[in-house]
Amino acid sequence: MTQAGPARPLITGTPDPAHGVREVLTALLGYLWLADHPSFSMRRAHFAAAAMQQAMRLRRLLPGRLLLIVSREREHLREPLRALFSTDPAVDVVLDRRDPGRREEAPEERRRRSVDDELRLVGVAVGYPPLGRPVPPSTAALDSR
Repeated sequence: MTQAGPARPLITGTPDPAHGVREVLTALLGYLWLADHPSFSMRRAHFAAAAMQQAMRLRRLLPGRLLLIVSREREHLREPLRALFSTDPAVDVVLDRRDPGRREEAPEERRRRSVDDELRLVGVAVGYPPLGRPVPPSTAALDSR
């Protein structure tokens, strides 16, 4: 008979790589729903704190700039997500602006299919915005020449 090692904790402080982004995002949205639902008003603070924990877990899984794209069918999620990530300037929450009736003739890219699937299944998709223009050198750096 083999001996089992110590039991692994179910919840750890660091994100588990097997625990995917979709699961964290789904849990976050579930806690936001519970925090806003009138039947659970007595536990609103508890669910809001749980949503914040999931938001922090998402940021540990996906550091850097993020774009959270909210589907048109779940537009009501945009403002709670904006409020949740309001202290993180690297996260933008936007509504999906694509025209659902318009289809491109060219084959769809894998990335677009992935975003479409996430919007359909979860209601929110994660994207990475372009980095934008380079930051101009500071005047202090110019003065030191």
